[in-house]
Amino acid sequence: MTSEVLIMTPSAVAVAADSVVTINGNKTYEGVNKLFMLSKSPPMGIMIYNNANFMAIPFETLIKDFRKGIMDDQTVNTVDDFRNKFEEYLEKEPKKNNFPILSLQDKIKIFTEHMAKEVSNLDENTIENWLIDNGNLDVFDLYKDKIFKDEISLENFNNSLNDILPELNSDKKYRLHEVLKNIFVQVMVLENYTGVAIVGFETDKLFPSCTLFKIRYIYDDKFIFDDIENDEVGGKKGVIFAPLAQTDVIELFLTSLDMKTEEQLKMYFNNVLDGYNDRLKDLVKSEESISKEDAEKIVFILDKVQNKHSNFDERFDKFISGLKQKNRNPILNSIMFLPKDELSNLAESLINITSLKRKVQDGLETVGGDVDVAIITKGDGFIWTKRKHYFKPELNPHYFDNDV
Repeated sequence: MTSEVLIMTPSAVAVAADSVVTINGNKTYEGVNKLFMLSKSPPMGIMIYNNANFMAIPFETLIKDFRKGIMDDQTVNTVDDFRNKFEEYLEKEPKKNNFPILSLQDKIKIFTEHMAKEVSNLDENTIENWLIDNGNLDVFDLYKDKIFKDEISLENFNNSLNDILPELNSDKKYRLHEVLKNIFVQVMVLENYTGVAIVGFETDKLFPSCTLFKIRYIYDDKFIFDDIENDEVGGKKGVIFAPLAQTDVIELFLTSLDMKTEEQLKMYFNNVLDGYNDRLKDLVKSEESISKEDAEKIVFILDKVQNKHSNFDERFDKFISGLKQKNRNPILNSIMFLPKDELSNLAESLINITSLKRKVQDGLETVGGDVDVAIITKGDGFIWTKRKHYFKPELNPHYFDNDV
């Protein structure tokens, strides 16, 4: 994993990224590059997170090769242009290399072999609980047409799932089949991605713009650009502040409330509301001065009140959103006027405090190492304010002759 931050103000963009990569979920290494200059004119940078490779090729290699190809391309002027050109590049160039390709059939085989072991350990009673725990996914239909080329490949997939299903009644077997389809998409597509941020100053704009997206791997010779979000400074948006990958610590700094605390608060108030109603009903039923008929009427009313708690989540989310915005606004208003060096220091500090928290928590230190930081401006272009090297700069002056 990683931690990155993107801060855009009317005068400058600050980007920062840590240097840790996690291998197989149980080991970490430092020294990985995740932040790169993409273009001198117009001035653009690019950051990546999550998967560091594309078809077994390091993204660092691909980005630097892509950069060379567009260096003199006068048609690339906006963040959308860069994203579209990058997609075209990934469609063609990596396939020229003779790397082993993981096909859709390979992915289905890996998935079914794993799930066969999972399902074989479940008896009929625990399967019901397993269905409840995993039945809230609803993503298969969203990605079905992007994954399967035709009806035959979809039919083969369904047959592969049927082969691993235990003997159950038809209803439970159908539900289990649907859950497995959604888990396949969740594990093999949604969790298997590279996040990308392209940010800088477009040719015809005075204020910075960015495009954020995910490269989702359907299988090795097919991918999609997904969850595309574009944003720009201007109008009512004086500052854009976007933490990427591991965002909890940076969100806490910005809003004074992290996601885990928010969920715990929501759960607590839901329990309080439900518990209060239950106590009232017990009190009414036990009160001797209230007739049985009146008690039943009161309990019926209290049940209706309790049912109205179902929209509590919506009202709570609205309240939390307003509270976060109230805490966020003064900080963003201050950031808008920060000089470039302070903006750089802020971006670096946010990554460092995330790294510090991971260091003192249990588990892997999934954020850490040297922090790369850059400032992008309309006039000065892409400027490194802090950059790590795996070599001694004084021994390699030739590297800096055309350094980007």
